[in-house]
Amino acid sequence: MALIYERLYVIAVITAVAVVAAFVTTNMMSETYRSQARCYLPTQSDTLSLSNESGNLPTAPKLPTANTETQSALLGVLNSAELRTAVASQIDDRNSEWLEKNVKFDLDTFNFIVISAYDPVPRVARQVAETYLRAFRDSLDSTTKQRVAENVQTLVAAIDRSTASVADLEQQRQSFLATNGSIDFTTEIAQYHSRVTRFQDSLENNMSSRATLVKQREAVIKNYEQRPEFTQSGFTEVQNPRLNQIRGQISATELELESTKLVYTDKSPEAIALHNKLDLLNSQLASETATVEGSRTFSSDSMRTAFESRIAEFTVNEADLEVKNAHYTNLLDQSQARLRSLNRLRSDSEILESQLRNVRETLRQQRDRHAELELYMSRTASFLMTAEAPVEATKPYFPILWVNLLVAVILGLIFSTLVIITSEQIARYREAAPW
Repeated sequence: MALIYERLYVIAVITAVAVVAAFVTTNMMSETYRSQARCYLPTQSDTLSLSNESGNLPTAPKLPTANTETQSALLGVLNSAELRTAVASQIDDRNSEWLEKNVKFDLDTFNFIVISAYDPVPRVARQVAETYLRAFRDSLDSTTKQRVAENVQTLVAAIDRSTASVADLEQQRQSFLATNGSIDFTTEIAQYHSRVTRFQDSLENNMSSRATLVKQREAVIKNYEQRPEFTQSGFTEVQNPRLNQIRGQISATELELESTKLVYTDKSPEAIALHNKLDLLNSQLASETATVEGSRTFSSDSMRTAFESRIAEFTVNEADLEVKNAHYTNLLDQSQARLRSLNRLRSDSEILESQLRNVRETLRQQRDRHAELELYMSRTASFLMTAEAPVEATKPYFPILWVNLLVAVILGLIFSTLVIITSEQIARYREAAPW
C-alpha cells in the first residue's frame, strides 16, 4: 500500500512541476497572431466573345478546381522565391527569409488554397496575407496577359502584312482589268456568247437560204434549157399559085387531047399518054391546098427570157450570200477567239479574286481575333477567386495556455510513469546483484 502511495506521490509531483513549467513558459512566450486568406482557381473561367453568345453565358457556378496537378502548380507558384521577394518588397521590416519561415500554404478539404501568415503584430499578419493574395493573383493574371499581349503584337504584325497583301492584290486586279480592257469578264463573256450564237444562226440561215437558192436555180435552169430560143410571133397565107399553074396545064393538056383525037383514036399511044398526063395533073391539083404560107415572124421566148433573168438574180443573190457568209464567218471567228481569250482572262481573274478573297477573309479573322484579345486585355476580371479575405486577428494564435497545460499534464504523466518504471528496475537490479 505504501508503494502505491509513493508512486502516486511521484506522479503528482512530476505532473505538478510540468504544469507549473508550462504555465511559466506560456507566460514567457511572445504572442503570435495568424491571418488567413482563402482563394481558389475555378474550374470554369469567364469568357467574353464579340461574335458568339454561347460562351458569354455561364453554364455552371464557379467551383474550385480539384485537379491535383493544377493545385500543385499553384502551390509551387506560391512557394516560389520570386513571389516571396515581391511580397517582401511591400512589407516593412519583413524580409524574404522571415516570410519563408512565417507564411504557410496548404489546401483545405474544400480545395481552397489557404495562405496563413504568422506575426507578433496582428496588423502585419493581415498585411502579409493580403499582399500574398494580391501578388499571387497579379502573378497569374500578368503571366497570362503577357502571353496575350505577345499574341496581340504578333496579330498586329500579321494584320499589317495582310492589309499590304490586300492592297497589292487589289492593285494587281485593277491593273489586270485595265490591261485587258474589261471591267466584268462574266458580263462580257455572256455578251460574246450571245454574239457567237447570233453569228452561228446567221450562217446557218444563209447556208439554208443558199441551199434553197441552188435547188431553185437548178429547177429554173432545167426549165430554161427546155424552152426554145425563139418563138413564132406572126403568120400570113396567100392564094396557092401552083393551083393556077396546074389548071393551066390541065387546060392545055385537054386541048391537046382533043386535037389528038382528031388525028388518032383514043387507043392510040399519043391519046393514052395525054390521058395519063391529064390524070396526073388532076391528082396534083387535088393534092394542092387553096392557100399557102405567105410569111412568118419570130421573137425571143418570153419564158426563156424570164428564166434567164431569174438565173441572173440567183447568181446575184448567191454572190450576196457568199459575201455575207464570209462576213459572218469572220465575225464568228473573231468572237470565238475573243471568247476563248476572255475565258482564259476570267480564269486568271478568278485566281486573283480567289487570292484576294482569301487574304481578305484572313484579314477579317485576324481583326476579329485582335478585337477579342483587346477585349480580353481590357477586362479586369481575375482568374483567381477570393473565398475568404484576410482579417486582423483579435486573439493570439500562439501560445495557447490550455493546450500547453494539457500537453504538460500528458508529458508529466508519461515522464512520471517512466521514472517509476526506471526506479523499480534499478531496485530489482540491486537486489539481484551478488555484491
